[in-house]
Amino acid sequence: SVIESGNTWTISTKVRNHTMSGTRYLRGMTGDDATASLPQPYTYLGAIWNVPAPPSVTFSNSQGIAPPVIYSGFDVTVTMSVLNLGLGGITMKLAQTGDGALSPLSGTNPLTAVYTAGNSGEDRDILIRGLVCSATCAADESNVTQELLYTLRVRSSTSSPPSLNFVNPFTNSSQNPSPLNSNVTANGTATTYLSFGIRNTPYAAAQCTYFPVSMCTPIQNISLNINSAFTESALAQERANGCRVRVNVFAGGSPPGYYFFLLNDAGMQESGFLWTPAYGGGSTIENSQCRLNILSSAGSYVQWPFSDNTTLGFGLQYVFKAPFVGKRYLFMMGHRNTGDWSGWQYRGFLNLQ
Repeated sequence: SVIESGNTWTISTKVRNHTMSGTRYLRGMTGDDATASLPQPYTYLGAIWNVPAPPSVTFSNSQGIAPPVIYSGFDVTVTMSVLNLGLGGITMKLAQTGDGALSPLSGTNPLTAVYTAGNSGEDRDILIRGLVCSATCAADESNVTQELLYTLRVRSSTSSPPSLNFVNPFTNSSQNPSPLNSNVTANGTATTYLSFGIRNTPYAAAQCTYFPVSMCTPIQNISLNINSAFTESALAQERANGCRVRVNVFAGGSPPGYYFFLLNDAGMQESGFLWTPAYGGGSTIENSQCRLNILSSAGSYVQWPFSDNTTLGFGLQYVFKAPFVGKRYLFMMGHRNTGDWSGWQYRGFLNLQ
């Protein structure tokens, strides 16, 4: 910005590049008339300043070890500290929603948040995304300048939780999902219907019902991960460069709806929507590997659990894209609303051609 007062100009300069550091010098060019038709040589104007070093992020936790280890229902405090933040903002987010609870998500520097583990039945790594922004962090992350990941380790419960069995309510076979161990087309246009499901045992169907009054369900969500790595890990599944969908049961309305989420290419953020099949409609979500047409008009469907709320199943229209060609491995995981997890289970493979 420039302020003119008589023969004096006051020039204010803001440096926007957070990676810029070191000593900087201000020089100017002047002319002998208003049009500067006869410019003079660059002249040192006497301004020298040291640009601050770029922001530097560190994490710490209340246990004093890295990564901190906690169990289902327990808390750990995580602190994100940033040197040279200036007028920027910071926030922390879970890489995948549904991995417990983290609050608060934003605040002053240093930012301290409490993570509460909400899952048991399987050892797993939870990732916190620490974001540094040029100002107060925008919800769409449009002003993020740095991103760092921090790992939390959640251990399985010492008790033996009731089991979640992977069953396909549409095929009544061990193929879950279906098709499985077969060839499918990956050209970005051909459609492949994948059906998959889960059953909560040993709870009886009479434990609760969806309709017409009670909205309870023993199943909270189900995940289907399709990726290029056979990583049957006790901690986590490969997130990046795959097709990883998670479906949450939304039993707060009548009829019930379902939240569908798909991880992005980096495996660090989810996008999704709520679909109530009884009302029709739906939407489409995609990344570079696949597109899911979760639309009533596209033939997507849900196993309605009015009479048996222990079983939940989906039939979704997948479109696999050309960059995803090759042998791809399928893993599934279920989550009960009591916090118990089935753990990732290898189901088979698909040859994407």
